[in-house]
Amino acid sequence: MREFIIACLVFVCVTTSHAQSDFLYIDGTSVALPSPLPSTSSRATTPPESMLNAGYSYQAYAQSIKPSSSGSWHKIRLINPGNETLRRYLVFDVHILKHLNVYLFDRTDLRLEKKLGLKDISEEEVQDYTAPHLEFSILPKSQLTLLIYKQNDGPGIFPARILSEQEWLQEKNNKRFFWGAIIAVLIAMALYNVLVYSMHPNKSYGWYLTFHTVCFFYFSALNGFGFHLWPLQIQVMLATNIMFMNFLLIILIANFANHFLFANQNAPRHHKLVLPLSIIAGLGCITSLFVPEYSIIPAFSILQAFASIFGMSIGIASLKSGFKPAKYFVISWACTLAGAGIGMATVLDAIAINIFTLHAFLIGTLGELFLLSIGLASRMKYFEMRSLSQSYLYPNTNLGNLSYFSQRLPQNLPEILKNHQHVYLVLMNLTGFREVVSLYGPKALTESYQQRTIELENLLRNEKWSIHFTLPSGRQVSAMALPSEQILLLVNVNHHDEIELIVDKLYHHSHRDLRIRNIHMPMSSTISYVHISHHHSLQEQYRKAQVALQHAIVTNQKYCAYSPSLDLAIGERITLIQKLHKAITEDELDIFLQPQFSLFDNKLVGAEALVRWRQNDGHFISPGVFIPLAEQTGLIFEISKNIIARSFAWLSDIKKHHPNLYQNFNLSINLSALDMAQSSLLSFLQTSLFNHDLNANKITLEITESAIMENHDLFIKGIQELQTLGFNLAIDDFGTGYSSMLYLKELKAKEIKIDMGFVRGIHTNRVNQKIVQAIVQLANGTDSMTVAEGVECKEEALWLQSIGCDFAQGYYWNPALPIQEFYTQYVSLKL
Repeated sequence: MREFIIACLVFVCVTTSHAQSDFLYIDGTSVALPSPLPSTSSRATTPPESMLNAGYSYQAYAQSIKPSSSGSWHKIRLINPGNETLRRYLVFDVHILKHLNVYLFDRTDLRLEKKLGLKDISEEEVQDYTAPHLEFSILPKSQLTLLIYKQNDGPGIFPARILSEQEWLQEKNNKRFFWGAIIAVLIAMALYNVLVYSMHPNKSYGWYLTFHTVCFFYFSALNGFGFHLWPLQIQVMLATNIMFMNFLLIILIANFANHFLFANQNAPRHHKLVLPLSIIAGLGCITSLFVPEYSIIPAFSILQAFASIFGMSIGIASLKSGFKPAKYFVISWACTLAGAGIGMATVLDAIAINIFTLHAFLIGTLGELFLLSIGLASRMKYFEMRSLSQSYLYPNTNLGNLSYFSQRLPQNLPEILKNHQHVYLVLMNLTGFREVVSLYGPKALTESYQQRTIELENLLRNEKWSIHFTLPSGRQVSAMALPSEQILLLVNVNHHDEIELIVDKLYHHSHRDLRIRNIHMPMSSTISYVHISHHHSLQEQYRKAQVALQHAIVTNQKYCAYSPSLDLAIGERITLIQKLHKAITEDELDIFLQPQFSLFDNKLVGAEALVRWRQNDGHFISPGVFIPLAEQTGLIFEISKNIIARSFAWLSDIKKHHPNLYQNFNLSINLSALDMAQSSLLSFLQTSLFNHDLNANKITLEITESAIMENHDLFIKGIQELQTLGFNLAIDDFGTGYSSMLYLKELKAKEIKIDMGFVRGIHTNRVNQKIVQAIVQLANGTDSMTVAEGVECKEEALWLQSIGCDFAQGYYWNPALPIQEFYTQYVSLKL
């Protein structure tokens, strides 16, 4: 506690602590004045001679130390039982008494008197100041009577001692050394924290430095070393305004605790009390300037007791909330309370008086300042670690992110492998979020992803096989969120055959509908897993998991374990990519044309340009193999540009040499979603039209139905720009998705292409008949033409004709033909 006067209040309950005696024997060693002393009170200062034989009693001592406007007299007889004259020093270890008078009588003769209070100290005494003291001599076998007068508007006179000359000199040297050390430490800590504050300004350091400064002034007055630092007038002013600084220290430490402990988050109930406590203490500051100190002490004692409990309580509450730097605050507060307790015990003469017990409160507060300084540095480190930990978290989740995976996990992996039996890396590819974005936008994606990861985290937290990861702040996470809606986690098993059961549990946990905005969205996942070996890096294990995951996705498996054979498949895939890149660069891809016919007169109306890849050995690689590969590797736009350029060149030749056929011929070219996303697509088409002198209305660009959902706004804008140039639009594979009807009117497509899955066997399949009839009616309602794909027999063609389908293509007429064969069969014959 900060108020040394608490010691005085304790004296109210003390009526006796030693054997009561009117005599104090002076021998060769120091002796402390006993407590209690025979005492009496007077309303005003009276001549000491008249007080020599006044009625003194031990019972009056308790009343004499209570704060009041009265003055107190204390009396004791000093006896020298020896045979030598003794030179002694009466020393009071109290430095803030305003009025303290000492009188020494030989029987009735006043031999010596001295005024030791603050109001009476002189500039000369300040030069060699150690403590209020009286130097006297006592003859052998003689007795002196000591009277002490003190005004009851300040602390008591204890501790007080009678020292020999040698002890007094030692006391002076000890105090000067001790004070010098204290001043040096206080200044050093202040300079250090000022330097830190200049580099990292924040409110916690601001409150700390203010608290540190006031403590410096406070103890310079309370312990007397301010006489060697400040002018006498300032030291007297500080010493006579201790109560003001007491209230001020409550304000400072309460607000420091509030900011240092982040109380609004870590101790919200205490946070609400800081402002009222500060206001009450502020009123106390103002009151202390105008009201006598003895009138304020009772109220202050209650406030100080509350503040002491509050300080310890807010520190413990913050520590329980997980704020680790709070431990320094709790320990520092305990140091202050311990120092105050030791100081009180010294005043009560319960423990021996020495340089340390006399300054216990100062030492405790010094320890508090030192620990708080460490705490501030720890707090900065804590927030640095928390900030670093936050940088390792995926936004809006409690999962680690790619940075944690690449930077921290490799460092922690050896320890994880050491502490667990068999560790597996499990990679989950979550699906279903794209549909959420399409229906509700990106905000819903955040909400749904957060919901799904919380469900996963709750599962992992309660499973013994789940391995948790520690962030720099000490916080633990159970999995990592990686790009493309992938989740990575580590699993520990005792036996290898347990892993499939765990993966199956993870799959079924993720294969559940997600309820968002009162709608159930189907969600699922594909999972891969690989046993982690000590001999391979984490990146290598991750690569293997990606290989297994890709295989599971391609083969439509729920989950897949890595095996070396999968690397062989990947090797073949890489080889194929290299060959495809070479085929594009060296113009080895071929253009095939599949003719399109009118179902009403069976005349040729156009053709669809298709790409084929013939190997050197004459074998073809299926478009179903290399087109997805091109899309995955970013080569698809290069292929599309190749098709456009060569198709435009062929159509330009038709226009030049066969104008009649050109007038009634339409060329269809497929564009993928990735093509539509290319910013250079429009300019490339414009340039190609110009170079080949073609009309855009002779070109139909086919867009797959799934492309509409990739990026609706970008897609619609691109289509509108293409239609502005004059290109026709066809929706390919209509009916295989779920979104086209939402945008059909907006797109204003010229053609709707009916997927071959609905066409094949349509003359006998009633379900497909109803679907195709609906598509034709829908097209008629939007002024679109219909093109049936995959017609293989006459019956299918006739049935399509009967329901009003406009055009068709398929093996019934011809498969896709090389350009030269198409020219020979359909163009040259018309010459």
